[in-house]
Amino acid sequence: MASLAFFLALAWIGGGAASAAAARHQARSGTAGGRTKVVRYHGFKVVVPENWPVYDLATDPTACVRFDHHAVYLGTPSSRQRCPAHAVGRTEAILVSPLAAHGARAQESSGPALPPVSDPQAQPAGGSSSELAVPSAGVIVTATWSSKPGLVARALGKSSVSAAAAGAATAARPEARPAATHRTGDIYTGPGFDACSTPSLSTMSAWGASPYRAIGFYIGGANEACAQPNLNSSWIDQESAAGWTLLPIYVGLQAPSNGCGCAAINASQASAEGTAAADDAIDQAEALGLGPGNPIYDDMEAYSRTSSNTTAVLAFLSAWTTELHAHGYVSGVYSSSNSGITDLVNEVGTGYVEPDQIWIADWNDEETTSDPYVPSTDWPNHQRLHQYRGGHNETYDGATINIDSDYVDAGGAAGDALFPNGTFVQVSGSPDFYEIAGGAPLFVSNWSDVGGAQTYTVITQQQFDSLDPVPANGTFLTTDTGAVYRVAGGAPMYIADPTAFGAITPVLVDQWDIDNVGNPLSRLNAEPVNGTFLSTLTGLNYRVAGGAPIAVTNWKVFGGPQPSVTVDPWDLANEWNPLARIVYRPAIGTTVEGLPSGAYWRFGPKNRYLVTVTPGAVRVDDRGLVPFSAIPCRVPYLIHNTLTQVKAALLQQDCHLGKVHDDPLIRKSHTLRVIRQIPTAHVRKGAYYTVGITLG
Repeated sequence: MASLAFFLALAWIGGGAASAAAARHQARSGTAGGRTKVVRYHGFKVVVPENWPVYDLATDPTACVRFDHHAVYLGTPSSRQRCPAHAVGRTEAILVSPLAAHGARAQESSGPALPPVSDPQAQPAGGSSSELAVPSAGVIVTATWSSKPGLVARALGKSSVSAAAAGAATAARPEARPAATHRTGDIYTGPGFDACSTPSLSTMSAWGASPYRAIGFYIGGANEACAQPNLNSSWIDQESAAGWTLLPIYVGLQAPSNGCGCAAINASQASAEGTAAADDAIDQAEALGLGPGNPIYDDMEAYSRTSSNTTAVLAFLSAWTTELHAHGYVSGVYSSSNSGITDLVNEVGTGYVEPDQIWIADWNDEETTSDPYVPSTDWPNHQRLHQYRGGHNETYDGATINIDSDYVDAGGAAGDALFPNGTFVQVSGSPDFYEIAGGAPLFVSNWSDVGGAQTYTVITQQQFDSLDPVPANGTFLTTDTGAVYRVAGGAPMYIADPTAFGAITPVLVDQWDIDNVGNPLSRLNAEPVNGTFLSTLTGLNYRVAGGAPIAVTNWKVFGGPQPSVTVDPWDLANEWNPLARIVYRPAIGTTVEGLPSGAYWRFGPKNRYLVTVTPGAVRVDDRGLVPFSAIPCRVPYLIHNTLTQVKAALLQQDCHLGKVHDDPLIRKSHTLRVIRQIPTAHVRKGAYYTVGITLG
């Protein structure tokens, strides 16, 4: 991230100096008849329009440093600043801070223009920022602008702020990236919140008493609006270790015609700008310690769904997702239910590159991820977040934050694993030792199995409890026998040909763990958990239900391609072998929901049979169920039955209710009963056969 001490946000929580409210309103207009004033700080001088408010952050540490208002801020943004839950956009503003607060910086800039802080393709002249170190005065200046970069340049005694950005715009971004050393957060289902300025560590600790366990925070973008004095890699590590699900948000360019006056997408450059935004977001995330495998959400504010707006937004977001995927990140999009989300929904099934997760802004006070704008079959697999309430104050253990409330059912981000792979640990007071693999502690029964006695770290029970319950998907393991495994859904699946996976570095673990899958000490499952997606090197895809792989013939039924673990085809060809960790047929009692039919099936000893709607059923491809025998439909005798009785009778016989015909006039006078059915009773058909009835 180009400047972690500053601007990584998007929201406004009503904080700052209350006395400046009227001045802020006036300040949006910029100059006042050309009159200016001189503001000095540590010997550094800026000349700004007379009506710009000036905030002394040392005098008022609660003042919110935000870049969507004309203002001058002097000092270091405080961890106590009170910002509103939502602010977006950027205008001409200046922050002058002590250089010492930022550590060693580059030499003082001597050119005619301010050096661009981050990728200018992602932050064009229509809304950008730069940072200028002035060692001679002992300050560092953060300057932002929107439509008047010249005003900011003159304020700082420079000739231009746009020339340097324009000159750098064609520079190619390096493709090489450091290897991923971070893990992806587990699926979290429950309440969360987002705030403009990232809360301090002490506030987050106080909010451990809250019902929330997920937090959205802003990591940059052309339309960020709040400073982030608290956000850095240490914050990420500590809150991740404390069990918070992290939701990083990037405030990119907005629709060409937007209501926030924000830097907008250039319709003719929408795809290029989406790619540049993703590259910039990746830089910001990596600087915070959020590596590949983690999600990043683009914030696309509400817009009018005109043809030009929709076309530009969709092109931008498609490129955003494509570029994130190219670098191993999960793509997310936040938007209003009746603008960006609706446009994405309308593209499902067309071949459009959809994001992996959607964050629905619909302030209906409903703590659920269901939404009338999004069909239940779209983003159904822990891929949704819902912002259900706008900015309001909440207080826990004496700490108040202005927040938006969210309900989350998705995989969040996580920083560095608390301990890297291969770290050996012992809980204080316990005689047992463990080795970290994929974020989980695997039992060490014998030092000789892991290369002899090892140096270990004594940790607290709380630290141990915060470790992952099973190794992260994709973790490679090996033992002193030389066998190699890959973890999928917590289960170590055998790799017959490790060379097919390229250069890998398996974690050497105790053979005891492999031999004792299912034992709580091993931290390994006997089979992948329900819902795990598997892919093979030969291009086949499956979803696990009851321990069995059910083929995925079309990703569209799941709303598009899903994150999956690539495993050796040997496992699918050797389901009878315990090392494969999968079985031929789902375990008895396993319930699945077929897609797109919506039929619920339960597996018995030999067949599957229809059941009523069952919460928690694994969603699978209807076509993938075909190889698993089903009890045939034996059409029951339905004459004289009511509609309720018909439904029960059909379900019992593994049949499906089709068209229902009735006479509205008769319906008003008496209870309707079946007078005709097609086909007739006692006919034997395939499972889930459709039966039509006429009521009279």
